[in-house]
Amino acid sequence: MKGSLWLEGTIYKTPKKLFNSKHNEYFWRNVIRVMHSYLWGASKRRKLEIKLNGENHNVRTNTKGHFKLKLSCDNGISVDLNHLQVFMLKDNRKIDLQIPEPFKYCYFSYGNDKEAVISDIDDTILVTHTLNTFRKARTLLVKNAHKRKAVKEMKELYQQFNQRGYSFFYVSNSESNLFPLIRIFLEHNHFPIGPIFLKPFVKWNQVFKKTKRTPNSSHKKERITFLLNTLKDMEFTLIGDDSQKDPEIYAEISRTFPGRIKQIYIRSVKKTISPGRYKLQKEVNGSLSTDFVFFKEPKEIMESINI
Repeated sequence: MKGSLWLEGTIYKTPKKLFNSKHNEYFWRNVIRVMHSYLWGASKRRKLEIKLNGENHNVRTNTKGHFKLKLSCDNGISVDLNHLQVFMLKDNRKIDLQIPEPFKYCYFSYGNDKEAVISDIDDTILVTHTLNTFRKARTLLVKNAHKRKAVKEMKELYQQFNQRGYSFFYVSNSESNLFPLIRIFLEHNHFPIGPIFLKPFVKWNQVFKKTKRTPNSSHKKERITFLLNTLKDMEFTLIGDDSQKDPEIYAEISRTFPGRIKQIYIRSVKKTISPGRYKLQKEVNGSLSTDFVFFKEPKEIMESINI
């Protein structure tokens, strides 16, 4: 019986010392950290050598500094990510790329797992102020990963899902520049750890640049579709919020994969729920074997499903 390993990441240029955030550091250090993450740029079109289980594998980063590697492995072979090494090949030199702790431990091992949560991040579990651009930018600049606020009671909800055997995946429209912040935030606030799928790395001048987007180019939809196509025996619970397009994307996923989505939980960030989204909720609840629920407080979910 064959299995596979899917490994991916982004290589970008940032001083290693900036990863070492502390709760009591001065706010200006986080300002420098954020600026570096958007100014230095990704290592694009670079040759990499990845050493794993005593074997070397060659890949190349794309224009966003991102790489992907898929390996076949026999059932029963252990993959030890503690011994993962990544080298950049440049000018006949082999540069050892040190992976800072704890970023290399966002992995998922698929065994007999039958249920999983796919969660959004911004304003679903991490207070981001998506609806207020000024507050969002100020929070990102001033508060490091240790000082960022978690959405009230979401940690308790996720821990209870985790205790019931659910695996976790995080799919967000945040850019890969913010991976260190998100990874440390999850660990610091005791959320279940799992793979984190973010949008490609961007430079500072692209942050506020308007681009044409269509529903078919949705990062979230593509990543969630990838997970459902890869983990064919699992059922999923999708959790997000109504500040962006989570309700519409999750409903479309539920239609595309009938019977695979057990629940859709949408945290209500806005003051009111639009008639169109109530109609969407009614449609999903009526025609698919999926429970579609809007909620204000996580305890509503815990009470309704008796976690």
